[in-house]
Amino acid sequence: MLSQGMTLEKAVEILRTKRDPQDLAYASAFIQSACYRNQANKDKVYTLMGIRDLVELLQENRSAEVQSAACGALRNVIFEDKRNKLELRNVQGIPALAGMLGASKDKEVLRQATGALWNLSSCEELKQQLLHEVLDPLVERGVVPHSGVGNVANTLNSDPEIFYNATGCLRNLSSAGVEARKQMRECEGLVESLSLFTENAVTSGKLEERTVENCVCTLRNLSYQLGEEAPNRYADILQEPPSYPTRNMAGPDDDTTGCFSGKSRRV
Repeated sequence: MLSQGMTLEKAVEILRTKRDPQDLAYASAFIQSACYRNQANKDKVYTLMGIRDLVELLQENRSAEVQSAACGALRNVIFEDKRNKLELRNVQGIPALAGMLGASKDKEVLRQATGALWNLSSCEELKQQLLHEVLDPLVERGVVPHSGVGNVANTLNSDPEIFYNATGCLRNLSSAGVEARKQMRECEGLVESLSLFTENAVTSGKLEERTVENCVCTLRNLSYQLGEEAPNRYADILQEPPSYPTRNMAGPDDDTTGCFSGKSRRV
């Protein structure tokens, strides 16, 4: 294990030259810590081309410790940094994160991967690719098992942080326009899971939870122009009179359909 005199330059060099999982996990964790709300260090990782090295760790299917550390580093490197988000896209980071969702059974890996995807999802240029490559595994691994849908095993294995991150990502994606709404409505388990979680929150009086806001806002966005976009499938629902007053929940931009705000908190 390396410990003394670590710098970002040394950490990136370790990612490129070392094979020991402990060294790789340590270097990735150092990058994660160094880049936490530190723009200068995020810029340095970009200059060192360290984003590519972190993505390659995910692609090589290493240990859960290495995967979670690499995902966590990427999560912080791209936070509030559009250039780094686009760089992650350019080095095939989106399919790599999708692969983590589909393959990993480790909760910490899933927490960090969904957190990174939430940060990515605020970037308009990436929303369509995220919908195409990430939506299904995100719902299958990040939403359904943690929402209360399904068997007792799902409930016992649920993880609030994974669900919170995943619903934050969905909230951002649900404001990406007509085709995004259609795709998300058709995604198996998505609407059912968010609806059930919200219903359970109402029943238990836990409406102040931040995850509930993500669910409600996503459902609200997906209901936007529902009659025009899917008149046949939802005809029975649309014929029923509303049981509560509705109001315009659009975000600040005229072309953005939002709930409370155009995007969820993570950026």
